[in-house]
Amino acid sequence: MEVARWPPPPDSAAVGLHLLPTELLHDILSRLPPSDLLLLLRSVSLSVFSPFAASPDFLRLHDSLHSSSAWLFLLHKHWPSHFSLRAVSDRSTHWLRLPLPPLDDPYLLAASGDDFLFSSNSHRELIAYNSSSRAYRRIPISPLGRRGTDSWRRSGLKLVPGPAGSGGFRFIFAELHQNKPTQFEYCSDTDAWRSLEAEEAAEARPIDGLLLNIVNFEHESVLMRVSERPTVLRPRFNNGSVGSDGLHVYGDGWVAVVRSAEVAGEGGRVLKGVDLYGLGSDYREWEMVSSVPKAALLKVGRAFSVMRGCLEEKGGVVRVVLLSDFRGSRDLIWLCYERSRCEWTWIPVPETGQRGSNMAGMSLSSGLGLRSIVGGRKNGI
Repeated sequence: MEVARWPPPPDSAAVGLHLLPTELLHDILSRLPPSDLLLLLRSVSLSVFSPFAASPDFLRLHDSLHSSSAWLFLLHKHWPSHFSLRAVSDRSTHWLRLPLPPLDDPYLLAASGDDFLFSSNSHRELIAYNSSSRAYRRIPISPLGRRGTDSWRRSGLKLVPGPAGSGGFRFIFAELHQNKPTQFEYCSDTDAWRSLEAEEAAEARPIDGLLLNIVNFEHESVLMRVSERPTVLRPRFNNGSVGSDGLHVYGDGWVAVVRSAEVAGEGGRVLKGVDLYGLGSDYREWEMVSSVPKAALLKVGRAFSVMRGCLEEKGGVVRVVLLSDFRGSRDLIWLCYERSRCEWTWIPVPETGQRGSNMAGMSLSSGLGLRSIVGGRKNGI
């Protein structure tokens, strides 16, 4: 576990904590984010915390208190063949390093709770991994055949957890197959694929469930509503300048348009604005929802030459993460838009400390608990 910006406390701190009533210590530890808690456990005497470290009741309590936390996952590639999976939550001050199964040339495609999906470029296959059980499986080849990583790097795919306690999941993606919008779905319970051809939406009606991007053109997008009878939506940017302006980050029926400008003499760009669009009432156009306030953008002052992003909407909150690079120096920007309050929040992200590595995928998710992080260890935390 990487220790960052938190020097180990003196031995007297462990003694002081040991003198606290058990109920109070239990309450304090249960409120710490997983990364901060694990760092504390590695900084003081484990004898103070051993009753909690191996306690299933404490792990369940901690997970319930932090179930709404959002997580960002980054897969780093260290040449020639070493990879590391790192995670940080919107409440954490430190990165966690999660264990990885033996993978050959992996790329992180998606995450959901303690389930992760990777593509192997060298073997042109998909691998699912559960961080709680440490189990991984190779997914049967999809109906589209073996595919390299470049064919999977898209916003139109999702890892969906099964019913609580089932341990199962579904991997769903949408694609134009033989020029027809098609929903492809793998179910871990049956270990099999199925495909459903989508129909054009005949009329405007309430959209519920999962929305996946199939393809995005300059002024129009093709989306699919996932269901037993999938339907196609084709929202447009009615403002002609928006469709061709800047980086577009799609996900869950939303799009963040990132505007930037060149920095004279530096060969880079600087962020000028982030505008959030959602589906209009008739689902036929992208409708402007909100722009990130200038005060939040002032926190992002670095220039960049390359930028990529990911977006997720869950529980009424739209989360946008932008990863930029300038001459080998990376910067992460995490923005959240709370729909009910029409408010933006900037989430400070600690330095990854991974300068010199290559990025091999990133994903947003929620539901990663302490039990998932420490799962498979004989002695708990």
